[in-house]
Formats: sequence, C-alpha cells, structure tokens
Amino acid sequence: MDIVKSTIKSEVTYSEDHTHRLLLKKEWNSKLPKATVITKYPRHQGDIKVDTSTMLITNALYEMGYGTAFMVNLFTHTEIADSIDEIEELIHEEADDYILKAATASNIVIFAWGSSSTKLIDNRINEIKQLLDGQLDKVSILVNPDTNKITHPLNPRTRALWNIQPLTKIKGDK
Repeated sequence: MDIVKSTIKSEVTYSEDHTHRLLLKKEWNSKLPKATVITKYPRHQGDIKVDTSTMLITNALYEMGYGTAFMVNLFTHTEIADSIDEIEELIHEEADDYILKAATASNIVIFAWGSSSTKLIDNRINEIKQLLDGQLDKVSILVNPDTNKITHPLNPRTRALWNIQPLTKIKGDK
C-alpha cells in the first residue's frame, strides 16, 4: 500500500467588504517556480470552493512544473460576471499593486483573459501592459492553437494542454 499525502495552501486577499478579490494564491511546492495568471474577473470562490477556471489553471501550472499560482484579474469585483453594468467600482484601488507584486514574485506571467469585446476591457488590458512594462520579458499568452490568439482556460481547445507563447511573438494579443 502506498499512501500519498499532498497539501495545497490557499490564500485569498479580499477587500474589507469582500466585494473585490485582489489575489488568489495556491501553493503546493514553494521550491518550484511561481506563475501569475491574469484573467478577466474573479468569482468569489477561491479558498476552499473553486470554480472551473481556478481548477484548470492550477492543474495546468502543476503539469508545467510550477509550484505556486498567483491568480489576479483585470477587474476585481466578484459579481462583475453577473451585473457589469450595475457595478460602480469594477477595479479595487489596490488591484494594480497586487498584480505587480504577484508578477514580480513570479517566473512567468500568463495573460489568459480570452477575447476582448469592449473598449472598457481594451483600456484595462493596455493599463496592465503598461503596469508590467518593466517585466514584459517574462509575459506570455495562453494561445488557442486554432486561431493563434489569446484564449481563456475554459476554452475547450486549451483545457487539456496549454499552448503558451511569449507576448512578443503574438500579434493581435488583446
């Protein structure tokens, strides 16, 4: 009989009122490289209960040899997916600080927000690229192998195997 025990440490940083998730950290081996994945917006889950995106990100990073996942978002409000037009504060004032700290602590930063469908999202993407300007050498994109464009972990073509390409190699990466 062989018993294997594993622990994933979860740490979530919320705003005081818990309406914004600023950072979700999952760590299973602190000795391995760290990765930051940036998607569009969070769900409230993260500490114990996880959504499908969080599970797919954790699984992919584990398979790629990483030991820590920092998950941050373009927008931080936890109910944005349900009511974007009704939310006044889409991004917490400290969001960029958390994105920058996670990126600095990571060996790779992966943009994985999928397609951009509005000017609001395009503007936020440009803000993130400017924020990470000094670290663009470690920024990569989760790419749909069929279109060679940025995709989200939920895309059926990227669920099983991630195709990561350096930011500098991809055109039309928003």
